[in-house]
Amino acid sequence: IVSLKSDNRQKPVLVTNLVASGTLTVNSPDQYDYTIYDMNGRVLTKGLTGKGIVNIQLPFLQSGMYVVGFRKGNELFSEKFIKK
Repeated sequence: IVSLKSDNRQKPVLVTNLVASGTLTVNSPDQYDYTIYDMNGRVLTKGLTGKGIVNIQLPFLQSGMYVVGFRKGNELFSEKFIKK
């Protein structure tokens, strides 16, 4: 029998990881600092989410893959997304 530990932490999640317009939509359980990075690790922008559905405006991004990092205290989460 194999048992996996369940991770019950709630974290911000991307509604979709494909950004066709200039808006990244996040469902956030609380307020988090966020940072957008390119794939070379350069910081492109920073901000603060609210609680619930949050739209992060990114009209300046070129097509490509990016990482969004979320931080609250010692909690860190990251997800990749693609700008079409």
